[in-house]
Amino acid sequence: MKLLYFFDDKIKPITMSGKFYCKPEDTGILCEGISAIREYDVNLWLYAKNGRTIAFDSGHINYDSIDSEFEKIKINPDEIEHLFLTHLDVDHAGGIDITGRNIFPNAHVYMGADEEKYMTREIRRKAIFHNCVKIADGWTPIKDILIFEVDGIKVEAVPVPGHTVGHTVYVVDDKILISGDCLAINENGGYAFFDFFTQDPKKNKDSLIKLRDKLKDYNLEYVCTGHSGIHPYSAKIFKHIDKSANFGKKTPFHKDGEYNPFDKKTKPDYKNWIPKRLLKAKIAEIIVCLILFILFGASDLILQGRQRTIWGIILGLAVLILLFFSIMLSHMYRTFDYKGKRKLAKTIIEGVAKYVKIPDGGLGLDVGCGSGALTIACAKRNPKATMVGCDIWSGSYKSEFSKKLCLDNARSEGVENVRFEEGNAVSLPFEDESFDIVTSNYVYHNII
Repeated sequence: MKLLYFFDDKIKPITMSGKFYCKPEDTGILCEGISAIREYDVNLWLYAKNGRTIAFDSGHINYDSIDSEFEKIKINPDEIEHLFLTHLDVDHAGGIDITGRNIFPNAHVYMGADEEKYMTREIRRKAIFHNCVKIADGWTPIKDILIFEVDGIKVEAVPVPGHTVGHTVYVVDDKILISGDCLAINENGGYAFFDFFTQDPKKNKDSLIKLRDKLKDYNLEYVCTGHSGIHPYSAKIFKHIDKSANFGKKTPFHKDGEYNPFDKKTKPDYKNWIPKRLLKAKIAEIIVCLILFILFGASDLILQGRQRTIWGIILGLAVLILLFFSIMLSHMYRTFDYKGKRKLAKTIIEGVAKYVKIPDGGLGLDVGCGSGALTIACAKRNPKATMVGCDIWSGSYKSEFSKKLCLDNARSEGVENVRFEEGNAVSLPFEDESFDIVTSNYVYHNII
């Protein structure tokens, strides 16, 4: 296997787990003719107008689920006649590498002219690594700003070298910016892409300044990035381009990103009513008390006589009490675990959902939805109605549960008639008599 493909396929999923460097858009039909396909940590973009569709980037080589991803957005890749590559990296151009399956077999390819230097091995991509992607001859090289009219769609190509030597962005119909990997964007705005992945960080920043100045009089609506999803276009997009984005477990770039975007799991994860962090906290408390018991009660290193006996009894009792609660919590955790032997949580959820009957076109509300288990179960049993799950996703459960987890679980279950909103059970953000039925589970002990 070629080195960069090996890194992309084997090393990157391990080394980048927990770094929160990306937040790609999930596969779907979005807005203004834009559709996204997600392949692990990266997006390729498609734009449709008047029954014709063009593509931007091609993703990873031989991506397993590519056919089902195209089915989700109702696009036949064989009908794509024009493909614009932002650059030749393995996660952006691998999908048309001549050594793998070409996902756009009938498309004419457009790409920055200098990207050819990687294919001829005139230059290396990074350090000792050659860019190993090779595409078929006959593609159109882009050297300067060029405007293409393809299938009734205007595509303006703008070279933005830095991330790679021939990196190019595209302005589509004067309203959409396809930015590739020159920008990383989070809630604070846009930054120059991560130095770790960028060939020439200084050149990338200089190119971004030129791009910002060029686009200042455009009325753009959206920017579609390589690894940060889609964002409404605003001045924030170029707010921090003098700085490079950083990532890491202690300095996440996307705080609400996925721990491991390469995880191929498709099964829902409904977590556990007993937070795992609570179990870990109890174990830590036992260890601390045990150490104190040894120091102050079991040995005479610090205390002697009656004081040692009193503290030995107090700390010994503390260890036993904490041990009892830890064993009890551990037992409850296993009992309620969806994957455990008893699966009590699943039994309760499905038992409650069995009694939920919502009229066609009606609305149901699940208060304190947590991971979305009951919301989704009710939605599955009432396919012609809509279930709304609300939660504040805070407190001791914040590290375990989130709105994103609920959405991921619904997607894994193939359930679309649900939505999730932030809302406090003591002051719900809904009008009176908005719902036909209301459910709740494992909630009221938290608010009474």
